[in-house]
Amino acid sequence: VIIGSYMNFIEFSACIILYNFSYIGLSLSEGIGGASVTLTGNALGRKNQDVLLKYIKCTIYYVYGFALLYIALISIFKDSISKFYTGQQ
Repeated sequence: VIIGSYMNFIEFSACIILYNFSYIGLSLSEGIGGASVTLTGNALGRKNQDVLLKYIKCTIYYVYGFALLYIALISIFKDSISKFYTGQQ
């Protein structure tokens, strides 16, 4: 709160926008993680090793793939994200 009081409108807006983008990445990863825990737990309960390994591999590919895509998009558009939403340079 104290740091935010020293920011002007543009800096504060950019900070909030990037916070929202990072929360989108976090919430999607949490959703994939929760679904994978449920599916792998069910596969463990059924003692189905083949399905269990497929779920684990799929989860790893999706989580790391999304993380790399998310990092790449933020790295590419980091300068223009705040300008797009605030309309100021």
